[in-house]
Amino acid sequence: AHGPVGILVANAGITGPNHRLEDYPVESWRRVIEVDLVGVYLCCRAVVPGMRARDAGRIVAIASVAGKEGNPMASAYSAAKAGVIGLVKSLGKELAETKVRV
Repeated sequence: AHGPVGILVANAGITGPNHRLEDYPVESWRRVIEVDLVGVYLCCRAVVPGMRARDAGRIVAIASVAGKEGNPMASAYSAAKAGVIGLVKSLGKELAETKVRV
């Protein structure tokens, strides 16, 4: 209805609770991964085909130093943000032959 998506900024995220890994509630872990990592994947999955077809577009995904360094008591958040970093690196290589930039 609003035309093609030219820019995606994947910035939504939650930190989740602070727990030691062995005490981290499984459902809370899954929710953080779903919002912070799967959310970025789904947004990229939705816009990349159109960007690829137009050979134009930009994607900015917000990660965190926690994804590179890991934060104590925040294993789900750290893992999710590390996943975002890996996802964006992979997607960037997939799109290298196009003018779409990640």
